[in-house]
Amino acid sequence: MKNWVFLFVIFVMGCGKKYGQFQVDSDLQPYVDQFLASAEMRGQKITLKNLIIKLGNANDIKPQVNKIGYCLYKESVGGSLLLEDTDETNIIVIDRTFFEKASTTDYNRRELIFHELGHCVLDRMHDERMTNGYPESIMYPSSVSMRNWLFYQQNESRYFDELFKVVDSAIVNGSPSQSLDKIEESGKETLFITTEDGCVKDE
Repeated sequence: MKNWVFLFVIFVMGCGKKYGQFQVDSDLQPYVDQFLASAEMRGQKITLKNLIIKLGNANDIKPQVNKIGYCLYKESVGGSLLLEDTDETNIIVIDRTFFEKASTTDYNRRELIFHELGHCVLDRMHDERMTNGYPESIMYPSSVSMRNWLFYQQNESRYFDELFKVVDSAIVNGSPSQSLDKIEESGKETLFITTEDGCVKDE
């Protein structure tokens, strides 16, 4: 009898919560698979759980700020927005308009998804370190690939090394490891997310 009472208490306490959900939109699955493979190549075996990754309107929260993605996280990490106390599942929203437009490259999509997974899965905060004008981390608050596409393309693997803590910085010996062709920045569209207090991280 005591066992039945115990199970009933667990059932009642669990009602109304979203704990244990895992769901990835099919269009985003290849990039999530690449994230897991990149982690494993660097000695990290990651199992995703309590996570929803979906395409949607990235400006549905704080619409006054133009964003291309965000992470809703159960606990406070840098660059994330807090979930309601009754919600146990982390949520990543990738802006559908940004993801589907013709000018968005696979590098842009991959960087954005890896960045948000850095928040929701790796507990990484925004990293604003720069060396000689170059972000040292994929966790920089605005998009590296949209600031300087050729530089990011040539150094993407190095940014993944830093994301999974194989190296401390994506910048080698105080300078980029490859030559850089700088292109015009894309303004506010480079934003990943607002910070928890609503401040905009922009260049």
